[in-house]
Amino acid sequence: MALAASPLPGQEHTRSPAPLSAAGFSPGQPLAAVAARARQLGGATLACDRSRADPRVLDCRALMRDSVGQHLDLWLSSVDSAVSILTLSTTLTDSALAVWRRALVHHYGQVSTQVQGPQRMMQWIRRNTMLRLTWRSGNGAVEVSLSLVDGTLLDTWGRSTEQPVPPAPSPSPKAP
Repeated sequence: MALAASPLPGQEHTRSPAPLSAAGFSPGQPLAAVAARARQLGGATLACDRSRADPRVLDCRALMRDSVGQHLDLWLSSVDSAVSILTLSTTLTDSALAVWRRALVHHYGQVSTQVQGPQRMMQWIRRNTMLRLTWRSGNGAVEVSLSLVDGTLLDTWGRSTEQPVPPAPSPSPKAP
Protein backbone atom coordinates (compact mmCIF):
# COMPACT_ATOMS: atom_id res chain seq x y z
CA MET A 1 0.00 0.00 0.00
CA ALA A 2 1.05 3.58 -0.20
CA LEU A 3 1.97 3.35 3.47
CA ALA A 4 5.43 2.25 2.46
CA ALA A 5 8.67 4.07 3.24
CA SER A 6 7.12 7.41 2.34
CA PRO A 7 4.01 9.07 3.74
CA LEU A 8 0.63 8.24 2.32
CA PRO A 9 -0.16 9.70 -1.11
CA GLY A 10 -1.28 13.27 -0.83
CA GLN A 11 0.28 13.70 2.61
CA GLU A 12 3.38 15.72 3.35
CA HIS A 13 6.31 14.56 5.49
CA THR A 14 5.48 16.61 8.58
CA ARG A 15 2.86 16.29 11.25
CA SER A 16 -0.15 18.21 10.14
CA PRO A 17 -3.36 19.49 11.68
CA ALA A 18 -4.97 18.46 8.39
CA PRO A 19 -7.87 16.02 8.52
CA LEU A 20 -6.98 12.36 8.89
CA SER A 21 -6.60 10.37 5.68
CA ALA A 22 -4.88 7.28 4.33
CA ALA A 23 -3.92 6.17 0.83
CA GLY A 24 -5.91 9.01 -0.71
CA PHE A 25 -9.09 8.21 1.24
CA SER A 26 -10.61 10.42 3.94
CA PRO A 27 -13.69 10.40 6.16
CA GLY A 28 -16.56 12.41 4.69
CA GLN A 29 -15.11 12.10 1.18
CA PRO A 30 -17.69 11.96 -1.64
CA LEU A 31 -18.42 8.42 -2.82
CA ALA A 32 -17.47 9.36 -6.40
CA ALA A 33 -13.98 10.42 -5.24
CA VAL A 34 -13.55 7.12 -3.38
CA ALA A 35 -14.61 5.19 -6.49
CA ALA A 36 -12.08 7.11 -8.60
CA ARG A 37 -9.29 6.51 -6.07
CA ALA A 38 -10.16 2.80 -5.83
CA ARG A 39 -9.85 2.54 -9.62
CA GLN A 40 -6.41 4.17 -9.41
CA LEU A 41 -5.39 1.50 -6.90
CA GLY A 42 -5.69 -1.47 -9.19
CA GLY A 43 -8.68 -0.75 -11.35
CA ALA A 44 -11.19 -1.80 -8.72
CA THR A 45 -14.84 -0.89 -9.13
CA LEU A 46 -16.92 -0.28 -6.04
CA ALA A 47 -19.75 -2.76 -5.64
CA CYS A 48 -22.45 -1.12 -3.52
CA ASP A 49 -25.67 -2.31 -1.90
CA ARG A 50 -28.34 0.03 -0.61
CA SER A 51 -29.39 -0.50 2.98
CA ARG A 52 -32.85 -1.96 3.44
CA ALA A 53 -33.27 -0.04 6.69
CA ASP A 54 -32.27 3.39 5.34
CA PRO A 55 -32.09 4.14 1.59
CA ARG A 56 -29.58 6.96 2.24
CA VAL A 57 -26.99 4.36 3.29
CA LEU A 58 -24.81 2.43 0.86
CA ASP A 59 -22.43 -0.37 1.85
CA CYS A 60 -19.63 -0.80 -0.70
CA ARG A 61 -16.68 -3.10 -1.28
CA ALA A 62 -13.73 -3.26 -3.64
CA LEU A 63 -10.60 -5.35 -4.03
CA MET A 64 -7.51 -3.36 -4.96
CA ARG A 65 -3.76 -3.74 -5.31
CA ASP A 66 -1.25 -1.24 -4.01
CA SER A 67 1.88 -0.02 -5.77
CA VAL A 68 3.80 -3.19 -4.82
CA GLY A 69 1.01 -5.60 -5.78
CA GLN A 70 -0.33 -6.20 -2.27
CA HIS A 71 -4.06 -7.04 -2.15
CA LEU A 72 -6.18 -4.49 -0.28
CA ASP A 73 -9.81 -5.02 0.65
CA LEU A 74 -11.85 -1.84 0.89
CA TRP A 75 -15.14 -1.71 2.73
CA LEU A 76 -17.13 1.46 3.32
CA SER A 77 -20.45 2.76 4.46
CA SER A 78 -21.71 6.04 3.05
CA VAL A 79 -24.60 8.27 4.06
CA ASP A 80 -26.04 10.53 1.36
CA SER A 81 -23.00 9.66 -0.83
CA ALA A 82 -20.41 10.75 1.75
CA VAL A 83 -18.07 8.23 3.40
CA SER A 84 -18.97 7.69 7.04
CA ILE A 85 -16.75 4.64 7.68
CA LEU A 86 -13.99 3.29 5.43
CA THR A 87 -11.77 0.31 6.19
CA LEU A 88 -8.77 -1.00 4.29
CA SER A 89 -7.57 -4.47 5.26
CA THR A 90 -4.73 -6.71 4.16
CA THR A 91 -2.15 -9.20 5.37
CA LEU A 92 1.36 -7.87 5.96
CA THR A 93 4.72 -9.00 7.27
CA ASP A 94 5.91 -7.63 10.60
CA SER A 95 8.37 -5.35 8.78
CA ALA A 96 5.71 -3.98 6.42
CA LEU A 97 3.45 -3.24 9.40
CA ALA A 98 6.34 -1.39 11.06
CA VAL A 99 6.61 0.80 7.95
CA TRP A 100 2.87 1.60 8.11
CA ARG A 101 3.12 2.45 11.81
CA ARG A 102 6.17 4.68 11.31
CA ALA A 103 4.47 6.55 8.45
CA LEU A 104 1.34 7.20 10.53
CA VAL A 105 3.31 8.26 13.62
CA HIS A 106 5.51 10.52 11.50
CA HIS A 107 2.49 12.23 9.97
CA TYR A 108 0.04 12.32 12.88
CA GLY A 109 2.20 12.03 15.99
CA GLN A 110 2.96 9.38 18.57
CA VAL A 111 0.05 7.64 20.27
CA SER A 112 0.09 4.71 22.65
CA THR A 113 -0.52 1.20 21.39
CA GLN A 114 -3.54 -0.38 23.04
CA VAL A 115 -3.49 -4.15 23.63
CA GLN A 116 -6.53 -6.39 23.94
CA GLY A 117 -5.62 -10.06 23.90
CA PRO A 118 -3.73 -10.81 20.67
CA GLN A 119 -4.95 -7.59 19.02
CA ARG A 120 -3.11 -4.26 18.98
CA MET A 121 -4.46 -0.84 18.05
CA MET A 122 -3.27 2.73 17.52
CA GLN A 123 -5.81 5.53 17.15
CA TRP A 124 -5.71 9.19 16.15
CA ILE A 125 -8.65 11.57 16.53
CA ARG A 126 -8.89 14.98 14.91
CA ARG A 127 -11.81 17.30 14.21
CA ASN A 128 -14.35 14.61 15.06
CA THR A 129 -12.72 12.11 12.69
CA MET A 130 -10.81 9.01 13.65
CA LEU A 131 -8.08 6.92 12.05
CA ARG A 132 -7.48 3.52 13.68
CA LEU A 133 -4.79 1.01 12.81
CA THR A 134 -5.56 -2.46 14.17
CA TRP A 135 -3.45 -5.61 13.78
CA ARG A 136 -3.23 -9.20 14.95
CA SER A 137 -0.23 -11.47 14.40
CA GLY A 138 -0.37 -15.19 13.80
CA ASN A 139 0.88 -17.94 11.50
CA GLY A 140 3.78 -15.82 10.23
CA ALA A 141 1.56 -13.00 8.98
CA VAL A 142 -0.13 -9.93 10.38
CA GLU A 143 -3.79 -9.21 9.66
CA VAL A 144 -4.12 -5.43 9.44
CA SER A 145 -7.02 -3.02 9.11
CA LEU A 146 -6.95 0.73 8.83
CA SER A 147 -10.26 2.48 9.50
CA LEU A 148 -11.36 6.06 8.89
CA VAL A 149 -14.51 7.32 10.61
CA ASP A 150 -16.40 10.60 10.19
CA GLY A 151 -17.94 11.18 13.62
CA THR A 152 -19.89 14.28 12.61
CA LEU A 153 -21.54 12.51 9.68
CA LEU A 154 -22.45 9.49 11.83
CA ASP A 155 -23.79 11.70 14.65
CA THR A 156 -25.95 13.69 12.20
CA TRP A 157 -27.24 10.53 10.56
CA GLY A 158 -27.94 8.93 13.95
CA ARG A 159 -29.96 11.92 15.11
CA SER A 160 -31.96 11.90 11.88
CA THR A 161 -32.90 8.25 12.35
CA GLU A 162 -33.89 8.43 16.01
CA GLN A 163 -37.51 7.64 16.64
CA PRO A 164 -39.29 9.82 19.16
CA VAL A 165 -39.93 8.00 22.40
CA PRO A 166 -43.64 8.03 23.23
CA PRO A 167 -44.45 9.50 26.63
CA ALA A 168 -45.07 7.05 29.42
CA PRO A 169 -48.76 6.47 30.09
CA SER A 170 -50.21 8.54 32.89
CA PRO A 171 -51.40 6.62 35.91
CA SER A 172 -55.11 6.17 35.70
CA PRO A 173 -57.14 7.94 38.38
CA LYS A 174 -58.34 5.68 41.17
CA ALA A 175 -62.05 5.13 41.51
CA PRO A 176 -63.63 6.51 44.74
